[in-house]
Amino acid sequence: MPDKAPDFTDEVYNRHFKELVDKLCKNKAKLKKMRADFFAIKKVLVKFIMDNMDQKYSKNCLGKLIKKTEPCDPEKLPHSGKFSEVEILKAICQQSEGEQTCDGNTVFDPWNGKWKGPWASKGKGWSWNQDSHHVWTITKKRADGKYVQMVTQTKSNVKQNGKRTPKEDDCNEFIDGSNIDKKVKAGKVDLAINVYDKECGVTGWVTKNNKTVEMPHIGYKLGKEVLIWITQEQDKDCNPKESGTYLIFFEWAKPKLKKYGILGRRFKLKDGKIEMLDENHYGVYRNHLSYNQKEEKKCGFLPHGEERRFFVG
Repeated sequence: MPDKAPDFTDEVYNRHFKELVDKLCKNKAKLKKMRADFFAIKKVLVKFIMDNMDQKYSKNCLGKLIKKTEPCDPEKLPHSGKFSEVEILKAICQQSEGEQTCDGNTVFDPWNGKWKGPWASKGKGWSWNQDSHHVWTITKKRADGKYVQMVTQTKSNVKQNGKRTPKEDDCNEFIDGSNIDKKVKAGKVDLAINVYDKECGVTGWVTKNNKTVEMPHIGYKLGKEVLIWITQEQDKDCNPKESGTYLIFFEWAKPKLKKYGILGRRFKLKDGKIEMLDENHYGVYRNHLSYNQKEEKKCGFLPHGEERRFFVG
């Protein structure tokens, strides 16, 4: 099992994460409407997930991010085919009609810890690759009754359209209570929260690129180790950057295997129909607290400062 998850003090929560919780609360009506809109087309949504986040897509994307030293077993990669249409539909229905079946204390536990690995994005005529350092804290119940998990993410070894971005923009560190103030001030870290309460179910908020991109999330829990997220990119005033356009992520964490995988696709919702757009996102992480340097290199992660090769499908 991974080591005990990190935690942030209440002072760090108040300085950096309460603002995100406040934004989520302020936009609660919009999040509820988003969930209701997708509930209204639940069968269309389930078919989209089954058809476009399947084993073939997972193997083509995630399989190419895993180093050849660690053979890629498609059955061990996340994909929608591990669930039936009935199971996914049931989760969407339960968590849209107020029948919340999650335990707030443990709902986000599989993600607890420090994780790192490659992330890739690709669209028509462009690509983006990076190494990510991710921290998910333990989940705590706050005074307002919400269960909140704090999340930090940094990037390094970035390649945009195959070209290396300036190394001074990198931050190949895990962000915790000891360095978060400095890194937030320098604009080197993206902050996020995962939230659960009985009124709204699983929700989340991500703020990126020095608070120029806001991403409210609604989530659906599948079993113990999978979350389906739907989000929309918004500007700093929380207005959609592109109306009707969303991102969907299939996120999977296996603490016992020390592995994490995520699949993402962009789509447009119009007149009750979903149109898939030419944009893909995917990442594979390992739990950093749970393996030594020798095992780390075997798993495809190189020491800080070294270039690594990315495989983009």
